[in-house]
Amino acid sequence: MNWPSKEEVNEIKRKYPPGTIIKVIRMDDPTPVPPGTIGTIDSVDDIGQLHCNEFSLAIVPWKDEFEVVT
Repeated sequence: MNWPSKEEVNEIKRKYPPGTIIKVIRMDDPTPVPPGTIGTIDSVDDIGQLHCNEFSLAIVPWKDEFEVVT
């Protein structure tokens, strides 16, 4: 697995700050968060995964499909 660089992680953190609302379209996981589920980002970890209180799984921006809800 190629993890994002520190610069790429910083860009993810800039693009998806805490409070950003997202909707899951598709997750690459055996037990994914259901499509259409909406959550609010509360943090981005050091490898660039998005964490929402509403989800039990992290959203992986380079693998999962989601959209920002405006």
